[in-house]
Amino acid sequence: MKHDIDLSGLDKEQLEKLRDDVEKQIANVDRRRKKDALAAAREVALKHGFRLEDLLDATPAKKRGKPVPKFQDPDNPDQTWSGMGRQPKWFRDKMDAGTDRETLRIK
Repeated sequence: MKHDIDLSGLDKEQLEKLRDDVEKQIANVDRRRKKDALAAAREVALKHGFRLEDLLDATPAKKRGKPVPKFQDPDNPDQTWSGMGRQPKWFRDKMDAGTDRETLRIK
């Protein structure tokens, strides 16, 4: 889209005013487009039997709980490991001593 607007005759203040007016108009266009998009989204949600707000509330944030332990030190049952992340010292020591990993698995 080409516009034949001759800006060469404008001074700095006029150009700055024009820039400010253009930025305001762009913001107005964005607000109108967002309003239209929101109305369209609400309409689609209603066609499916929902309010848009219900759909937005229906997507809970993913929460991570404490990992479930998968391995346990037979010499100290308070020491456990989920199998994720860095191996704890007790687990490495058992592996270095030749212990079979499966014997440490919590059943």
